[in-house]
Amino acid sequence: SYPLCALAVSDERPINTCMVSKRLLLSHISSSRHKALCGPDYQPIKRFKHEEVLHISFSPCEKFLVTFNAKEYDKSSNTQCIMIWDVRTGKVARGFQGGWLLQNRVGLWPLLKWSFDDKYFARMEQDCLFIYDVENGMLLLDKRRLKLSGIDEFEWSPTDHIISYTVPEKQNQAARIELREIPSRKIIGENIG
Repeated sequence: SYPLCALAVSDERPINTCMVSKRLLLSHISSSRHKALCGPDYQPIKRFKHEEVLHISFSPCEKFLVTFNAKEYDKSSNTQCIMIWDVRTGKVARGFQGGWLLQNRVGLWPLLKWSFDDKYFARMEQDCLFIYDVENGMLLLDKRRLKLSGIDEFEWSPTDHIISYTVPEKQNQAARIELREIPSRKIIGENIG
C-alpha cells in the first residue's frame, strides 16, 4: 500500500459546482492524479493524470479544467506543462509546452484566461496576445497572434467577447488601455493617458 495525501483545491468561479481533489501516490516514481468532483453532492466524475501539478483552474462555465506543472519543454518526451481537459470526457483537449511561460510570466496564475462563455481563451507572451477559438478545435483564432508592443496585462469582459489590455508608459509613449472585440479584433475603445 502507498501513503496517500489528499488536498482539496478550488478556485473562484461563477458556477462553483466543481472542485478537484489531488491524491499523491508516493512510490519509486512520483505521480499525481486529479479527480473532478461535480454536481450538488460533489460526486466524482473523471480522473485527470498530469505529473507534478502546481496550479489548477476551471473555465468560467466549468467545461474545462486547466492543470499546470511548470516543467520546461523536453524535445525527447514532448513535455506539456499546461493541459486543458474536457471535464465531461476526461480527455486532453489541448496542451502547451513550457518555453513561453517561463520567460516573463512565472508566478502569474491563471496563465490562460477564458471568455465568459468558454468560447475563447487567451494567453500572453512578450508583445503578443494569442487568442484561441474553442469551437474551432482550440486553434489560434484566424491562425495569427495579435501583436501588441509592450502589452502588460489583459482581461476578458465578464459579459461580452471583448478583451481589455494595458500598455504601460514607455519613453515618449503614453500609457494606454484598449478594448478589442473578438473575433473581429476591432478596437472599440481606447484611453491614452
